[in-house]
Amino acid sequence: MRQGTPGHAGRVAVLLGLTWLLGSLGAVVGVTAAATVRPAAPSAQGSPAGRIVMPRGQTIVSVDAATGEQRALFTVPPTELILDVGLAAGGREVVFSGLTLARRDDPGGADIYRLPADGGEPVRLAAHARPGDILTAPLAVPGSASVVYTYTPYGLGDAAGEPLPRVERVALDGGTPSVVVQEAEWPAPTPDGARLAFVRRGARGDALWLANLDGSEAHELIPPDRFLSLAYPRVSPDGRRVVVAATVELPSLPLPTLLGGLGPTVGPAPGRGPRLASAGQLRRPGGHGLPWDLWSVALDGSDLQRLTQWYEDDPSLAWSPDGRWLAVLGGSGLRVLAVASGDSSWLRREPAFGAIDWGAE
Repeated sequence: MRQGTPGHAGRVAVLLGLTWLLGSLGAVVGVTAAATVRPAAPSAQGSPAGRIVMPRGQTIVSVDAATGEQRALFTVPPTELILDVGLAAGGREVVFSGLTLARRDDPGGADIYRLPADGGEPVRLAAHARPGDILTAPLAVPGSASVVYTYTPYGLGDAAGEPLPRVERVALDGGTPSVVVQEAEWPAPTPDGARLAFVRRGARGDALWLANLDGSEAHELIPPDRFLSLAYPRVSPDGRRVVVAATVELPSLPLPTLLGGLGPTVGPAPGRGPRLASAGQLRRPGGHGLPWDLWSVALDGSDLQRLTQWYEDDPSLAWSPDGRWLAVLGGSGLRVLAVASGDSSWLRREPAFGAIDWGAE
């Protein structure tokens, strides 16, 4: 499910009719489905605590980080999907991307909503301007009653070529959204709310960037010739590192191999030449995307490290509030990773996709 660049099927499926996605979700949309619940094993770091909020088809789910027990917070009608979920207002609010599925006479679209974490009715914060546009990946800005998100203009009537996403910001009490960064997606604020990590597409691969919250003083942390695709950057609670999901290490494969082995190029972005088909665009009905893993980089762009060798299917991630754990959701289920030791344990074994967040009790 990713709009254009990484592989998270809900976004690309807007253009493909969502047929295969609905089929793959059919077995997991119910939050009462049987699953192996394995509490995270204690380690030198102790045990994880708090709750992880995540999308599961039409439902927003809260999972106990210590036990794996889950409960439904909110469910949308069968004509809609929950794409991404985050927490805001100190965990008292849930923000999410809700997609209206395409119909014969309507290409649908996705909007950003807020919802009381203890129940209630959602309030729309930001709406797509044209049929087919999608708003995704909402995250609260610490110290500010606002949310950043990705706006992708998939709307009808666009000029030929790949849609160029942008990062926007809107107040939690509504109002007119503002553009933060053009040609950017997957915004991730720093804990002090002063800066923003985000992903920017290149002709060869994706780059990870850091900028001030107003978009100024932007600079690269990971260059575009390092990975084919990046998704879901998250800044550590101590503000020192960014962890991001990545697929295909470009230095290990020559460009002709990628072009020949991974599929077709997609329409040229203006002024940048043809771009490789992303993991999301390489998905086929009933198929899977490229394998992903987690990488960590210092906030100054140094010390790039690989954290996992799981080869996961479309993983998203979230830091625990104490910064000792990472939650990872993907095609294998939901697990937690002890950052210091590298140990991991399963919380849920049902596959699910989309942005997640981790809050205190």
